Amino acid sequence: MLTHCYLQLFCAFVSLLVRHYIHNFGFNSNFLNFPQTTDGYVLRVFTIGTTKRRPNQIRQTSYAQAGHVRLLRKLMVRTINKEVSSSDIKAFTLKLSTEVIGRSIERQSQSIYPLQNVLVRKVKVIRAPKADLNRLMELHGGIEAIEKFEADAAAAGVPVERVEETEAVEAVEESA
Repeated sequence: MLTHCYLQLFCAFVSLLVRHYIHNFGFNSNFLNFPQTTDGYVLRVFTIGTTKRRPNQIRQTSYAQAGHVRLLRKLMVRTINKEVSSSDIKAFTLKLSTEVIGRSIERQSQSIYPLQNVLVRKVKVIRAPKADLNRLMELHGGIEAIEKFEADAAAAGVPVERVEETEAVEAVEESA
């Protein structure tokens, strides 16, 4: 459940961008891939990218030839496999949030056909490993974090002593 929340984080943002790019630009590369993370998650990764206009181009659209599209898709598959298979699910979600994968594909595609706005559009979990309680505890910060959360939840609603205004001013003056 938690993994599903992590991986659906950018769906609304990316869906708006996808509609805009498909409507306004000529090329979109939309394919899927099935890489596996180091901790056993098999993911289905959907990416999208649009072609970049040349600096002095007058025409609104810039279409890539079919051969360029095939080469770009191979490059995207290779890059995504490398990024996903070298990280666990937590590191992969960090890569998704910082858009590392898209920038890497943009940089590598300059020699084939320049791309812009390469995004991971959607990620689905195809197969998750069996639930391991120790691994789950590690993802959430260990037993100390859970005990702290329980203590904070128990303290909710407990009245707090009010510090007098003069005591607060004196404490601020002493710290300065």
